[in-house]
Amino acid sequence: MMRVSPRRAQADAYTNPPFHTHESVSTSAAGAHHQPMFLTPPSALLDLRALQAPGGRGIFASRGPLFSSAVFGRDSLEVAEDLLWTERALAREVLVTLAALQGTTYNPVSEEMPGRIHHEYRRDKWNGVPVPPAALIILAQLAEQWGGNEHEMIYYGTADATPLFCRVLDRYSTIYGPELLNATIRRHNGEDATMRECLAAAVSHVAVTIKASPYGLYDFAHTNPLSIFYQVWKDSRTGIVHLGGELANASAPIATVELQGLAYDALRAGGRLLGKDHYQKLARELAYRTIETFAADDG
Repeated sequence: MMRVSPRRAQADAYTNPPFHTHESVSTSAAGAHHQPMFLTPPSALLDLRALQAPGGRGIFASRGPLFSSAVFGRDSLEVAEDLLWTERALAREVLVTLAALQGTTYNPVSEEMPGRIHHEYRRDKWNGVPVPPAALIILAQLAEQWGGNEHEMIYYGTADATPLFCRVLDRYSTIYGPELLNATIRRHNGEDATMRECLAAAVSHVAVTIKASPYGLYDFAHTNPLSIFYQVWKDSRTGIVHLGGELANASAPIATVELQGLAYDALRAGGRLLGKDHYQKLARELAYRTIETFAADDG
């Protein structure tokens, strides 16, 4: 969510034309371009640019003291997906940044897992420029809870960012072609990987989680007592409540219905972009199991 005050003085400079236009590109079987032109108010563009992380590292969560200088996986992907037609370069930045921070090993403190897309990334400097003092304090506090040091912290406690990464990368490739899949990035552990390999790791994480689930669904359970309990969009301490009013047990596997839709999209993306039929089969099985589990009993 972008919470940025309009900078009216700068926005007034864009009075002619009053809107920034974007020619959206879509290729059909005949190679024609059919998408209409989108219009973006100049004040919105100024707000968006103010949120972009230095050095092509995607986008910050907000300009406020709590979330400035921090790159969140879920939030970044939501922005990239919403602006996919109008902000191609930003969407690419987001996908490449998240791929570089993707999990490569198991760490119960940071809740890193191979293929998992991170929840929150903080550092003490961006492009050599120190972050504000308030951001440094938060970095130190979170590094103590979730692993990291005074310079950098990567926390992976989110279940929805990984399948959402797969979906956004799939949609980006559908619109702009497969070139990004062949791009090479440097992972945070120093290893090189293609974006296709990062997609494969993310889809594998989703599939492995489903197969290990006692419900046969895409679920999560936190491994660090100081971590985020409910690792979905509703991630407050009271985010998931049973009908009787008691809080869901965050130490046991939790499968929310919206996660199943994201996992389905991720598996379908893996089937298409990676040519893996077994992911398509698992997606169909997940769809049936989701309906059986969550559909209301009208009887």
